[in-house]
Amino acid sequence: MMELKEFNATEAPPKATDKYLALLDYRATKLKYVGLSSALLLMGRRPHNNLPTARALLKPMSYDSNKVKCLLNKTKHIQKHYHNRRKTTQLSFWQKKAKT
Repeated sequence: MMELKEFNATEAPPKATDKYLALLDYRATKLKYVGLSSALLLMGRRPHNNLPTARALLKPMSYDSNKVKCLLNKTKHIQKHYHNRRKTTQLSFWQKKAKT
């Protein structure tokens, strides 16, 4: 017979805490082209997590939002290019006319 283990409703289940820590660590890592983490862009500082970090990096810092938007748009265009690369092929002018 299985025993039911009681836990406080305000606590997260033990297995779920690892998922939350993993998500926190993922958000603390830098984005490839921007060089800033998603948590840093959202809150202006790095989150306190289990990853080793210098204390000076935990202080709030500012960044140029226009530069970040430009870099995010560049990333979006790169992803769009590679996504659309295999989807369609460019038809010549005569091939388009022949279809209609």
